[in-house]
Amino acid sequence: MLIASIMEEYNKDAWQKIVRLVQETGVDAFELNFSCPHGLPERKMGAAMGWNPEIVEEVTRWVCAVAKIPVWAKMTP
Repeated sequence: MLIASIMEEYNKDAWQKIVRLVQETGVDAFELNFSCPHGLPERKMGAAMGWNPEIVEEVTRWVCAVAKIPVWAKMTP
């Protein structure tokens, strides 16, 4: 199984674009990386997003709207 761990800024179009592009490579699933402490907090990436449950839910919905493969979220402690 090949899992693509993806991280993007807080932007619906950006998330959906990366999902569509990476999905075409034949990966089996997506891991939404909401836990990386080095995820450019000034752009609300990685753990900066994971600390906000509303943002995690919203981004996950954006991704699930276009993903044709399984999606799960990697959360920050």
